[in-house]
Amino acid sequence: MSHKQVNIQNLSFIYPSAIEPLFQNIQLTAQLGWTGVVGENGSGKTTFLKILTDLLKPINGYIHLPDTLIYCEQCTDNPPPLLDEFMESYDKISCQLKGIFNISQDWKNRWSTLSFGERKKSQIAAALWQEPEVLAIDEPTNHLDLPSRQQLMKALQSFRGIGFIVCHDREVLDSICYQCFYIDPPSIISRPGGISQGLAEQKQENTYQKEQYFQTKKKLNKARGESSRRRGLAASQHKKRSEKNLAIKDHDSRFKKNLVRISGKDGTGGKLLRQFDKKIEQLENRLTDFQWKKENQLGIWGNFEVS
Repeated sequence: MSHKQVNIQNLSFIYPSAIEPLFQNIQLTAQLGWTGVVGENGSGKTTFLKILTDLLKPINGYIHLPDTLIYCEQCTDNPPPLLDEFMESYDKISCQLKGIFNISQDWKNRWSTLSFGERKKSQIAAALWQEPEVLAIDEPTNHLDLPSRQQLMKALQSFRGIGFIVCHDREVLDSICYQCFYIDPPSIISRPGGISQGLAEQKQENTYQKEQYFQTKKKLNKARGESSRRRGLAASQHKKRSEKNLAIKDHDSRFKKNLVRISGKDGTGGKLLRQFDKKIEQLENRLTDFQWKKENQLGIWGNFEVS
């Protein structure tokens, strides 16, 4: 294996018919092992797999990819490349994979009559047999029963390259992935561990973000209330000091009013109000910084207890 990682730097991608980019300024790294690609339906998971296997080109940025890349698409209507060569091979890896998946030799001659699960196992086995430096697999567990999913996990754990997998099965993602990429267009973030660890981390972040949001909102409401109180007080004081309410010969009151102006008490009140206005503006801007992901939007099925 000549390359030990995939590096993505400032990557952006947009479909020609789209107005906004699907991905923008993405920076990620993937090492040897499996990386789960997670996101809501329609978030661009398949698109990202195709970028990772050089089937789609980014409009900006850089992605460092090894030479040998294989993408296992979700569809299995047609036999995968090199299926015949794999089926006719009797080397160690071929025999191991056929044994893990219980693949019969005659499968290559009756592709149209194979079940979806049998096709998917053949597709993935043929890809693993080629030992690519990068292997991307799109939804391998659809229509697979429990024994077949266990066969799949065993086979994928034997892979020694850089793997990317889109999968709705929590057990698969937890069993084989050392990290997951979470797609939330136009961004993608990386979290260590399988899906359960990532969701637990996300839940903690959501809790923190919500707490900070409501604390900031409480401070904002308090500042607004104090600002309103001070404005009312300042208006009342100004009215009392206004010359409009003074009699022409009320020299004592005029003297006191001018003394207030000279001593700067009017300016102090205005300065405090400006400080409150600035504080309110800062708190309002800070409220927009708090974001949290809606939970249970990823379409992952399995045991959803996250402690």
